[in-house]
Amino acid sequence: LNAWNEWGEGAHLEPDRRYGYANLEATRMARLRVALRHDQEAESQRVAIVVHAYYDDLLEECLGWLSRDRLDFPHDIIITALLDKIPAIEGFFASRGLSAAVLPVVNRGRDVAPFLKALRSLDYRRYGRILKLHTKRSGGGALGHSWRQSLYKMLANADGVKAALAMLDRHSDIGVIGPSEHLLSMQQFLG
Repeated sequence: LNAWNEWGEGAHLEPDRRYGYANLEATRMARLRVALRHDQEAESQRVAIVVHAYYDDLLEECLGWLSRDRLDFPHDIIITALLDKIPAIEGFFASRGLSAAVLPVVNRGRDVAPFLKALRSLDYRRYGRILKLHTKRSGGGALGHSWRQSLYKMLANADGVKAALAMLDRHSDIGVIGPSEHLLSMQQFLG
């Protein structure tokens, strides 16, 4: 913008007989577009933390990695759980002064169908990234426990999440990040 009322140079925003308030309206719309774009970019940096809480007794351990004082980026927690476990899960969050959206699900495909339901519920203009976790219990006693701890340590610790977010920002061709120590080759299952 160069002037409010430089009539002689043809640079004015004041209403006139020919265009009325069109110049002011165009200025308002340009400012609004910039503000909306800025808000959308800021909002799309929110992280949706989706946790399938099949084993609600492991929720405290899972969320312990995601404590508020460690996660200094904008995020929301979305919990998927069986209908009969929802009251206990809501009580868990209420007693800690935390908030989460809780979605009732059927446990099909272990945590896969619940995750797909959570994905369908998300507003992707709001969330630019998703962190997927679940309360994993596996056979093997101590081995299952250490495996779960290893996954949480790699996927849910604040420094690891921040590093993953930075990597996604730098490399637009990356769509999924997972812990390399736990990736399995599909070669043995082909055919």
